[in-house]
Amino acid sequence: MLLGSVNPDRSASWPPPGLTFDWWAAAWDNEGARTALWTSVKAGLAATAIALVLVLVLVLVLGTLIAFAVQRYAFFGREAVSFAGCCRSPCPGSSPASR
Repeated sequence: MLLGSVNPDRSASWPPPGLTFDWWAAAWDNEGARTALWTSVKAGLAATAIALVLVLVLVLVLGTLIAFAVQRYAFFGREAVSFAGCCRSPCPGSSPASR
């Protein structure tokens, strides 16, 4: 896609005969393209913010419930749940401390 966007010809050819940013300038001059780009950016930022808030709330609630269960009740696998809850990351190499 990127290679095609800097191709000076209207048709696809390989290798491209040159390099031009005329298509990018034409797209930027198009009000509809700019509006669509800005809408996409806003939608992406909103979706990221919503997902971040939901994940943080979910982690807080689940962590609190797990801590309560491990502290108050005796059940099979309690030590494993306690260990998993205390780990910084269940995947080796993905936590900042392991780098």
